[in-house]
Amino acid sequence: SQVDDVSHEQKEFSTTVYEALMPLIQSIKQADLACKNATQSRPGLIFVTGGPSLLPGVTAVIAEELKIPTQPLRALSS
Repeated sequence: SQVDDVSHEQKEFSTTVYEALMPLIQSIKQADLACKNATQSRPGLIFVTGGPSLLPGVTAVIAEELKIPTQPLRALSS
């Protein structure tokens, strides 16, 4: 499996990033519930911005935890 091919440092980094994302994910879950209660619908897509959005796997973790498609927001080119 892919997990078997990573170093201890990579596993530790992954765990640290995951734990750091948990407060954000909890906040989004609360907003999702409020949205569902107010509008009877859920967000269809989450855009992630900023430096952490460039970390590999961040959007996948958010999407998996929230069951909402997630992608980085790309800046418009001029």
